[in-house]
Amino acid sequence: MKTISLPYTCSEDDRDFIRDEIRKSSNMVRYAFNRYKDSKSEKDIRLLSKSLSNIPSDSWFIQCAIKKANYLFLANKENVIFGGKFNFLQRLKHKSNKDEFKSGRLLGIYSQGEKLANGNRKFKLDIESNQFIFKFSKTKHINLQLPKLHKNYLYELINLEEQCNQKLSNFSVELKLNKICITFDDSKIYCTNYNGKSNVVAGIDMNPNYIGFSISKWDNGKRKILLEEQYDLSYFSRNLHKASDDAKSKYQNNKRIFEIKEIAKDIINKCKFFHVGKFGIEDLYFKSDNSGKGKSFNRLTKNKWKREALVSTLKKHCLLNKIDFIEVNSVYSSLIGNLYNEAPDPIAASLEIARRAMFKYIKGQFYPELIDSTSLFNLWKESASWVYTSWKELFDILKTVGLKYRRSLDSFDSEVFRLKSSKSMVNLYKIYNCLDN
Repeated sequence: MKTISLPYTCSEDDRDFIRDEIRKSSNMVRYAFNRYKDSKSEKDIRLLSKSLSNIPSDSWFIQCAIKKANYLFLANKENVIFGGKFNFLQRLKHKSNKDEFKSGRLLGIYSQGEKLANGNRKFKLDIESNQFIFKFSKTKHINLQLPKLHKNYLYELINLEEQCNQKLSNFSVELKLNKICITFDDSKIYCTNYNGKSNVVAGIDMNPNYIGFSISKWDNGKRKILLEEQYDLSYFSRNLHKASDDAKSKYQNNKRIFEIKEIAKDIINKCKFFHVGKFGIEDLYFKSDNSGKGKSFNRLTKNKWKREALVSTLKKHCLLNKIDFIEVNSVYSSLIGNLYNEAPDPIAASLEIARRAMFKYIKGQFYPELIDSTSLFNLWKESASWVYTSWKELFDILKTVGLKYRRSLDSFDSEVFRLKSSKSMVNLYKIYNCLDN
């Protein structure tokens, strides 16, 4: 068995509520412990608890408190100093007041694990949102926000959540005022047999309508492209001209999130097929204020684009399969990708993202070698007179003269499929002109 102790944050009102429930639960544990000392059975204590006040109102928490008292009694049948010997001695020496002494005696809210209740009846793991959900009652749910988790904890808790969702494992919780303690059988945590290769890297380029995806293999500094695909999500970007709380708008939003998560699973399955060891993704965050590019652009990027649903699902499955999840700076990735790769724009950018992930920790490898003006002559004849010494300067020239460098999907041989079923409304384009670089 393993116990992980983590701090959490919540609102002050919720913390006050938790504090009061901890006090009631502690009263029940101490009462039950003393009844065990009087040779009472568990059944007897449950019956006696019905006449008590200042104990939990929920029967499950009463039962768990009695179980907790039983563990304490079996472990130490002599007197137990609730709150610890140090707290007791501090009070005897008048080095702590009555309130501090009582606070030190609080034990926490205990909830025993249950497989059939998806791991625990009163607590739910939601590691994608980095939180625990305390389900006190049907109408009272409290979000316990966790800090940024260490990679090992993150891996274990994600696997535990997967096991609990399949009703294969459970976890017990002791909720204290400032931290939450999770106990589980770590021998049962799912451990993948998947072994990725460090020279096989995947990359994605994300935008609201399209997701470019590619897988490359690197040998002796040369790249072989193994897969080039593009997911078309434009169906879900349609403006329905409905309010956000309209049934059709809600359906479109929920359907888009569902399909994005299905895309993430499809991407991970292909990564496992090609033994991907590194997964490159652009570190891209939009500000919440107005972009200055118009109402339609703001609607698309800030309301319709469910980027976090895609990123969190990809990150989760990369962790489950121990694929290195590498976020890279995406600056000029589309420009470089299109100039160096014969592929549609989103896929070309994904190839550059993958290259940056492959060489992220090698000094001087962030940008590839700067392309010279003679290599651009087939694209733009006027490039012969261009003078530039960096990718930024080349980008500024193209922006100034208004030349386009992005290639459309129509320029390439491809085959289109529906993702998993005809009802998905996501088109998947497979490109068949993979080239060695």
